[in-house]
Amino acid sequence: AVISISKFRPQRPVEENVVVSEYKCTPKAMNSVLARGTASFSRRTEDISEICVTEFCSPHQCYGLTMKTQIDHLVVVAQSLAQGVKWCQETMGISPGPGGDHGRFGTHNRLFKIATPANPFAYLEIIAINPVAKPTGTGARWFDMDDPALQAAVAVEPKLVHFVANTRDIQAGQQALLALDIDRGPVVQASRHSRKGLLQWQITVREDGQRLFNGALPTLIQWGKPEESDPMRLHPRNSLPRSGVSLSGITVAHPAADKLQAAYEAVGLAGIPILVGTANISATLRTPKGVVELKSFGV
Repeated sequence: AVISISKFRPQRPVEENVVVSEYKCTPKAMNSVLARGTASFSRRTEDISEICVTEFCSPHQCYGLTMKTQIDHLVVVAQSLAQGVKWCQETMGISPGPGGDHGRFGTHNRLFKIATPANPFAYLEIIAINPVAKPTGTGARWFDMDDPALQAAVAVEPKLVHFVANTRDIQAGQQALLALDIDRGPVVQASRHSRKGLLQWQITVREDGQRLFNGALPTLIQWGKPEESDPMRLHPRNSLPRSGVSLSGITVAHPAADKLQAAYEAVGLAGIPILVGTANISATLRTPKGVVELKSFGV
C-alpha cells in the first residue's frame, strides 16, 4: 500500500521497505525518521515525483521511485542493414520486418517481434549506420555505434550489444540512476515515420553515445509524447506481425554485478539474472531454426 506523505507517522521500527507517496524507502531511512519522532518531508522541485525524505535520507539510502520497467527490445548492431538481414535469415530462418530512419543519429533499422507473455513488448532491432544520412543531432550516435572497437566487431558479423527497457516515467528512472552516481544521459526526444503515423519516444542517450557496463545497463525509453493519454498506441509491437521467434530470457554478467543489480532495482527492472563474471549479455531465442543464443561477449 502507498502511504501518503501527510499520513506517514511510524509508531514502531520499520522492518521492510516502505512506500511513502511515490518513493520506496529502506528500513534504515525510515527508522531515521522514527528516531527523530517526525516525518518531515520537503519538496525539491515542483515535480511530485521528486518528493523524498530529504532531511533524513541520502540518495544512496533511497531505492528510488516505485516504478516498473520491462524489456522493450534487443539491440543488434550490423555494419549495414543488408548484412543484418542476411545474418537474420541465416541465424534464425526469418526475414526482419520493416523499420525506419533515425534522422537525429543517422541510423536506420529493421525489426521483428519476439514478444511472449513474460515480455509482452519485446522485439528485436537490427540497426546500422545509414551511409547516405548525416546525423541532424549533436553528439555521438547512440549505442556506441561510433566506437571503433564496436565497428570492427560488427564488420565481422552483427552483434547483440545492448537492450532497451521501457518505463512510464523516464525522468524518474534517470534520477534514480543518478542517485547511484550512474549518468545514463539526458532524456532526448526521438521519432521516425511508421506506416501508422509518426512514432515518437523519449530515450536516454549520453552525449558520448556510451551504453555503460559494456551494454548491460539498459537504455531507458518512454513511448509517445510527454503526457500522451495512450503512449503505447504506436509501439512497434502493435504493428509487427508474429515472426516465429520468441524471447525465452536474458542473462547478463559483469565484474560490477552488485552495482548493476542496484541499478536494475532502482528503475524497477526484474527477472533478469545478473552474474559476476566477464561482461556479457546473453539472449535466448526460440526460432524456426531451433534455440539460438545471442551473446555480446562484452563488445
